[in-house]
Amino acid sequence: MCSSGFSARHRRLSDLPPVARQPARRSLRRRPERRRPSQRARSAGQGYEFVNARVNGHTSADLLERVDSDIVACRPVAVTILIGTNDLGDGVPVQDYRGYLGAIVDRVKTKTSARIVLLSLPPRGEDLDADINHRLAAYNAVIKETAERAKVDYLPVHERMADHLRKRGARARRTTSASGAPSPRRPSTICSDAAGTRWLAATTSNCSSTTSI
Repeated sequence: MCSSGFSARHRRLSDLPPVARQPARRSLRRRPERRRPSQRARSAGQGYEFVNARVNGHTSADLLERVDSDIVACRPVAVTILIGTNDLGDGVPVQDYRGYLGAIVDRVKTKTSARIVLLSLPPRGEDLDADINHRLAAYNAVIKETAERAKVDYLPVHERMADHLRKRGARARRTTSASGAPSPRRPSTICSDAAGTRWLAATTSNCSSTTSI
């Protein structure tokens, strides 16, 4: 999905040196200060340490640059990967996104024995018919295809959230019909605020033990 505002600094994987495959910095927005995965939490009684390697504003190309230092170096037993929202926002072509995501998965598979789970991208706001959500579908298709190709797990986060929004919308329409007055528009919160984060965490927790490609 090309954008006229897409920076020439975004380089295709095929243009990179065959050994390094380390793309240059490419985000159109100001990149935040690089942060090591310092957010850690140990699950009580389970003996697992959870490492949050997320960096605000990073694209799949940025994650590829630091996959060795921020993921492989942790010697993980499981890795969940949710990446691509900023690729969509920055206008990274879908084919380039496919290459970066595939390289990330291949690197983790090659250098660790971790179980890998790819998460589909949540809806952008609550209007599923918005143009950005139509464009998002192409990136989610890449995620599912990559999971199938690499034989790793796939967690349908987008599908679960979209179902939730549709059901909630149906309930709102029934309420409107019964009362005769329109219900106030719900704010776009499910994917963007603390409530949405809790919903995503619960969905991941409920699905991750049984999900498969």
